[in-house]
Amino acid sequence: MLQGLPLLMHLLTLYCFTTGILLFLSNKGLSLNCEICSSTDYNCNGTVHDCLPLLDTCTIVQSESTLEKHAVIKRCTQAHICNENITIVNLGEGGMIATKFSCCNDKKCTKPVLPLPPMNTTFNGKHCPVCFSFWNTKCRPKGMVDCLGDQDYCLVIYGTGDAGSPGIAAEPGNKVVTSNISIQGCANKAFCDIFHEGIVQLATLTIAGGGACELAPDMDNHAPGLLEPFLPVLAGLLLVKIIV
Repeated sequence: MLQGLPLLMHLLTLYCFTTGILLFLSNKGLSLNCEICSSTDYNCNGTVHDCLPLLDTCTIVQSESTLEKHAVIKRCTQAHICNENITIVNLGEGGMIATKFSCCNDKKCTKPVLPLPPMNTTFNGKHCPVCFSFWNTKCRPKGMVDCLGDQDYCLVIYGTGDAGSPGIAAEPGNKVVTSNISIQGCANKAFCDIFHEGIVQLATLTIAGGGACELAPDMDNHAPGLLEPFLPVLAGLLLVKIIV
């Protein structure tokens, strides 16, 4: 047994040295680079950039809305928030927004970007208060929105919305918008499951903050909801093309 001790010590020393080198490269931000781009088509092409040190995977964010808006972006992100499930948020006249957040095994994210499945627009008997503010962390509902398909939850979000950050060091020409935000409406379970982790993607908008998802009540008397007048412009705010 003692004869194998020098070999074991050598292997342990090599392992520690290799681990130290990898950690050093990670801390220097040399461990990952990704293609950065945005498009209103079903794919986009851009240049490859070094990611910020804490970001460890490349990703494709794809979003569609019932207002016929579509967006695809490629950027750096953290692997723990990767999710292939399709999240849906319903803001009534502001549109339903479906988002898919996929991670890639290669820096060019060459996996095909396919159209998302059609959203279910069948009324499910539930309803939720609805409102939106791009300037404050609190909005006051002035009406209700009918929940559709698998939208079984009432959603409340407040915090900071970041539109356009690609996860790389700032460069001239980058358009990054950060603002307070608050949203209320219907949501499906996939959105609520991700939101409980503290950060969520809604179209091209990354939201970090607080809030809650609660099971939506059944609607006894079905009637159209009253909506705030600025809601129809929401899809344009969230699906704005990012210039990188």
